[in-house]
Amino acid sequence: DHQIAEEVQEGGSIAGIHELLGAHNYEEAFRLVHTAKGMSLNMGLSKLTQVTSDLCEELRGGKPDKPIDDMITKVEEEFERVKGVISQLP
Repeated sequence: DHQIAEEVQEGGSIAGIHELLGAHNYEEAFRLVHTAKGMSLNMGLSKLTQVTSDLCEELRGGKPDKPIDDMITKVEEEFERVKGVISQLP
């Protein structure tokens, strides 16, 4: 779907995660990641689905029980990889 591809190109749903976590707005951060997970699942992007799912589960229920910086990095790196692939499409 062209609209979903454009959303990924623009940074996807994960773009505001740092601001939300910095403000301790874990509920909204969870929603952002959950949306990104659904988008990646709908597009059949298994790696992005996995890393967003892992982060989503850590954010479920509020403040994470463990550091999530590595998870966020993995999600951002995978978004970048997907954006690169999409930018090569005709």
